[in-house]
Amino acid sequence: MAISTDRLFGNVRGDIVAHFDSMNVGWRVRLVIAIPLFAVLFFAAQGLLLKRSLVESSGKIVELVDVGETASELVHEMQKERGMSAGFIGSKGKNFADKLPGQRKLTDEKLAALATTFDTFDAAAFGAGKFAPGIYQRFVGLIAM
Repeated sequence: MAISTDRLFGNVRGDIVAHFDSMNVGWRVRLVIAIPLFAVLFFAAQGLLLKRSLVESSGKIVELVDVGETASELVHEMQKERGMSAGFIGSKGKNFADKLPGQRKLTDEKLAALATTFDTFDAAAFGAGKFAPGIYQRFVGLIAM
């Protein structure tokens, strides 16, 4: 035996329709406009919150790219210095004697730039936790050499 919904809930649908029919036209128009308007406002607010989250994530990505770019520039200058040093040693001081001091200065500048970048970089914001301070301490030791 099936139980009718009218027995469980009464004639709810009929009551709503009867209440809507008893409203004056001005209230009916307001209600018909208000429901879609609230839906649009809800989805617009949801979209704005999503965009805000995306902008915040993009800012973090830019910060990581800055660190990566600065580290890459340092590595590049170190590789150039290593190559010139190898050429200098291999030629017993005949080649690269005039270029090597300038290259060492460029390498030191990139090292200082990376140190500055690390000073402003918040590794904990990226979930680095306990790992990041160890890397930073090794880097500080490298600068002191």
